[in-house]
Amino acid sequence: DIVWAKNRALIGRRFPVADDLREALGGEIHAHMSDLEDDENVYERANFDRLVETYAPVREDGTGKIIGAVEFYQDPEDLNSEIAASQRDGWFIVGGSTAVMYLLLVGMVGGASSTISRQHERLDRLARQNAALAKRVGRAAAAKSETDEMLLKRIAQDLHDGPAQDVGLVLLRLDSVRAGAEEKKSAGNDVEMMRTALNSALNEIRMISAGLRLPDLENMDLAGVLNKAAEDHRSKTGDVVKLALEDALPVVGLPVKITLYRVTQEALNNAHQHAHVTESSVTAAVLDDALVLEISDGGTGIAETEAEPAHGRSFGIRGMRERVEMLGGTLTVTSVPAGGTVVRAVLPVGGIR
Repeated sequence: DIVWAKNRALIGRRFPVADDLREALGGEIHAHMSDLEDDENVYERANFDRLVETYAPVREDGTGKIIGAVEFYQDPEDLNSEIAASQRDGWFIVGGSTAVMYLLLVGMVGGASSTISRQHERLDRLARQNAALAKRVGRAAAAKSETDEMLLKRIAQDLHDGPAQDVGLVLLRLDSVRAGAEEKKSAGNDVEMMRTALNSALNEIRMISAGLRLPDLENMDLAGVLNKAAEDHRSKTGDVVKLALEDALPVVGLPVKITLYRVTQEALNNAHQHAHVTESSVTAAVLDDALVLEISDGGTGIAETEAEPAHGRSFGIRGMRERVEMLGGTLTVTSVPAGGTVVRAVLPVGGIR
């Protein structure tokens, strides 16, 4: 029996117990979309095409005993609006999350791609640098081997042209002395000539040895090294060597000291032997983060071909250039318009400690 309804005409009426009502009386809540075709739906059919029909159990206060069931209706449009709103919110959330994930993924892929590209560029650059270094080392090794060979030839030539000639003359005169021993006056002259030739040979050997042997440079500063090179040249040739050295020359290691000593020594010797000058100048200063050493003379200058390292007569220039380039520097040999030659060695200050 219906004990209460908004439509008072239904109160007291009795309808068949359907399955949904039976479930509510059994303690379960049941809801479904109703087309309002049942007899009890007369009132609802007049106003709606369909409704959400819900049955729920009614329990006694205190005991929880089921004493009946309540039936109520809900307009599905409200529910449909809520469902649509939920769907929209869901799609918005899903779409937003997807967009964020896509952007993050694109960013990650882009970042990874950029990183890979940079790594490839770096590897390519390192490969090119290694190839260039290997090529440079190969050239340096070949040049050093050739330079060592030419150094031996130069020593042999110096010994042949100097002491060997004097010793050969002594041997010839000894034969003459032995053949004409009875001519005492002639023998005396020959003995004096041999003594002079032997003294000359001894001096030549000493000069060659001195040229090959380095002084103790390790305990000298750079200014002391350049002063030593100039003083050694003065002692050997009597030439005037003017020095103009900057006060704040950098502190350098022994390899740099040896290189600058040899460059100064060779340049001064070339000026004396080939330009036939008796006065040269040596300057050293730091310019644009580089140590610059210049040796200049007022001689006849040097031909362009003689300044090339591949030319046979430029062994001394080749040796100087090789020494400087092994330290990361450059060496040039040029003639000046007013006459004379300038040897200029430039070494980076940061790479010569």
